[in-house]
Amino acid sequence: MRGEVWACAFPQPVGPHPVVVLTVNRIAEPLSSVTVALITGTVGPSVTHIPIGPDSGLTKYDESYVNCADLHTVAKSRLRRRLGLLAPAELRRVENSVRLILGLQH
Repeated sequence: MRGEVWACAFPQPVGPHPVVVLTVNRIAEPLSSVTVALITGTVGPSVTHIPIGPDSGLTKYDESYVNCADLHTVAKSRLRRRLGLLAPAELRRVENSVRLILGLQH
């Protein structure tokens, strides 16, 4: 599940939005919620907005970005449909950005 892109049913005002799952599989399995990062079609600072490719399953925008500063914990039941998967290099860039934003760099 980690690195998967899902259509997520957020409450308003966000509404339906694609997300990437960040919670580690072995931790996520028994939990009812997972941590996700919002995906957007809006360009932002390169430190927070990681570009992702077509394997993510997103086609609404020419380019999509994981906004690593926009993290949410959502009930698994809000994850409606699996859309795709980040490439390993994309997931590593997302992980590095989240670490930097949260001050978890070594």
